[in-house]
Amino acid sequence: MRLRAVIFIAAGSLFACSCDPSYDGRSADDWAVMLSSPKPSLRAQAAIAFLNAPPRRWSHVRPLLFAVSDRDTSVDRAARDAVDHLPDAATEALQRGLKDSSVAIRRAAARGLGHLRDDGDESIRGLVAATFDADDSVRTLAVLSLGQRAAAAIPALDRIRELATNPGPQRAAALLVWTNIDTESKTLLRSYRPAFDDTSADVRAAAALMALAAGGREAVPLLLKASTDSVPRVRAAALRSLGFVADHDSAAYSSIVSSRTSPDTLTRRIADSILAALRRQ
Repeated sequence: MRLRAVIFIAAGSLFACSCDPSYDGRSADDWAVMLSSPKPSLRAQAAIAFLNAPPRRWSHVRPLLFAVSDRDTSVDRAARDAVDHLPDAATEALQRGLKDSSVAIRRAAARGLGHLRDDGDESIRGLVAATFDADDSVRTLAVLSLGQRAAAAIPALDRIRELATNPGPQRAAALLVWTNIDTESKTLLRSYRPAFDDTSADVRAAAALMALAAGGREAVPLLLKASTDSVPRVRAAALRSLGFVADHDSAAYSSIVSSRTSPDTLTRRIADSILAALRRQ
């Protein structure tokens, strides 16, 4: 009899843990309804409540995901914070969000899955599938989220490699995350090299930002060339990378110094900030 009582109590505890917690005297159902309020202040309050008491069930997670695209910036900001802090227990709800008919919800779900810390393959498979989504922003967020999952996203490596080495709208995002997933390869720079000549400035900038992670000092010649690119953001990306080796590489240091006379304000500002940081070392 005592054993049955223990089993019953344990089962009750497990059931209780699977439910969404209440917060500030209101249930998760109440907060979910409030996310649809016509008053922005109440919607923001509900999003903050879900930050403090993260939901797990689809009926609560879905309205939170939708709130990420709220027209009121305070609601949008609070909802983003709440989605970024969803627990691993919300994985199933987020995966369901990737298949929702609403682009806004698919976008938020892809974002949320990048912040989870579970090592399960299901969410990775869901994100890989989302890289084929009909919406460009969903595809990009799925790629970036795979990068955030780092080692857990190794099963997605073939897809990331495909996106990073072929022309397409997600090439820049894939280049940004590839080195975070594939930390063992010694030949990544070979794959990044063609991106420095891509017609897309976003792709060239992404390559410049990650070249050191892909090839170490061997990337310096590519970065020196990129530091004279015709597009300011590409030059800025190259200078930021050169700043990491400038104290040990005279060519990198000279490139940064010469950039101080650039007619472009962004280039000059970044060069000055790097040199100031080097002087403080």
